[in-house]
Parts: sequence; C-alpha cells; structure tokens
Amino acid sequence: MIVYSEAEKAKDFTFFKKINKEYFEKNGHKFLAIKKESVIDSADEIPELIAKMNEKMYEIGSYLIQECTGNDSAFKTVVMKLL
Repeated sequence: MIVYSEAEKAKDFTFFKKINKEYFEKNGHKFLAIKKESVIDSADEIPELIAKMNEKMYEIGSYLIQECTGNDSAFKTVVMKLL
C-alpha cells in the first residue's frame, strides 16, 4: 500500500512553488517528479516521467507530479486516470 500523506504532498507542493521559476529558467518546460521536497526526475511528457519513475521503483501515487511552467499557471490540481 502506498503511504504518501496529505501533509507530505503539501510540503512537496510548497517546495515546488519555491523552485518553479528558477527550475524553469534553467531547464525550460518540464514535468517534475517530487518527493521529500526534492526533484527526483523530470521529463518532457508525463508518460515518459512515469516510465522513468517506474524504472526507479517508485509506485504511481507515491510522489507528486507537477508541470514546471515558470509561472503561477503551474499551481493547479489535476486528477489523472491512467488507462
């Protein structure tokens, strides 16, 4: 069972908000996998990022995925259903 608490998610989202602009300036538009207030990996597309995280043995739902846009448009919640 995946244990990724709401408190952990909130901390990771706060971390993302702090790094969004600077990360974007250095790396451009990316999707980021974040856990424990750290960027674990990034990719140009979500499926690519999920594949990378699977290779690293992270279960879907055990980390935060955020779109790094460099502005406030990244501060939204999106619920995705994987087929």
